[in-house]
Amino acid sequence: MPGPVYSNGYAPTNLMVSAGSGYDKYGRYDWLMTPGQYQKHLALMRICKERTGHVPDLTPGYSAYRPFNIQVIYKNDLGIGAAIAGTSSHGGKWAGPVTGWRVVPTMAMDYHNWYLVFKNDRNAWYQAVRDAGLVPGQITVSAFGADEPWHVIDLDPWRAVTAGDGSVPFPTPGEVPTSTPAIMEEDMIYISGTTRPAALVTLGRARVLNSDEERQQAKVLATKVLEGNDRQYDLWMSFVTSSQEYTRESGPFIASSPNRGKAIFDVGVYRLLNAEESQNAGAFTNRVYSMNDRQYDLAQSIATTGIASPFPITIPEVKFDYDALAKHIVENLPETAEGPSVDAIAKAVRAEFAENPLT
Repeated sequence: MPGPVYSNGYAPTNLMVSAGSGYDKYGRYDWLMTPGQYQKHLALMRICKERTGHVPDLTPGYSAYRPFNIQVIYKNDLGIGAAIAGTSSHGGKWAGPVTGWRVVPTMAMDYHNWYLVFKNDRNAWYQAVRDAGLVPGQITVSAFGADEPWHVIDLDPWRAVTAGDGSVPFPTPGEVPTSTPAIMEEDMIYISGTTRPAALVTLGRARVLNSDEERQQAKVLATKVLEGNDRQYDLWMSFVTSSQEYTRESGPFIASSPNRGKAIFDVGVYRLLNAEESQNAGAFTNRVYSMNDRQYDLAQSIATTGIASPFPITIPEVKFDYDALAKHIVENLPETAEGPSVDAIAKAVRAEFAENPLT
């Protein structure tokens, strides 16, 4: 039975439940769902776990209910990649092929890593979605100019789902399936960029492919082939080289000084950022420092320059080892008859940071 029809993007959130929340470049987001929609989401998680041993993750951002003001932001930012504000299936009502282009109550969810869970088997993924009482495969090139297999629609979101309802496999009370890593241990992924060398990557390891024969064979071995632009390549490479979870509050930091370029620093990593990277880097870390030139040079001397993604995922805290830094400076000073000792330089470094702490 059709539920209430609210203006798109203005459904009452007090009648919804939260499946989680987080932060992205727009700020805080919430995965809000109607109670019936949430039960179908949990059912989908259970089905995926039973069939694959893993569960898909909701896409970061407003990938469940999407308020009208967020639809406006997404459309302005993503252009053709987002629905016109007030027409999104995430907003509470929608028209599409499955509805005969009639506007009906809907909600939607996006599961960004479905292809990792189902080894890119779209048919198996779609069947799991259907078995949970949801509708897959509605955002297509022929209908909307885009192919979005991750996009799942609930055509009856306001109907209550009970344990006695045979149409949806009701989850065990309190069951919350364990989240799946975005890259699983058995995955082997072929990646290439516009100007980047093709590589075969798996969790924690990456190997650049040096010949046409290697590239051809790697595609056969790979569980997924990703051929994208350089930005996508860099982000993938940075992700697969670490198995640790990344947070904006730890790990790499961004620093600049009056006469030095803005750069990203981490343990073993120093990389200057171009204009586009400088603009977007804040989405990956909120540790941004304004230093004087001396502080910047000292921080740079701790890091090492090398091939690294602009957004490395490793997260050990950056801690200054004054004695190691002093030794490094001494080893790189021009040879003189009498040079300052390591102890003297370490003392000077400590004094410099005490007088000019990082801000």
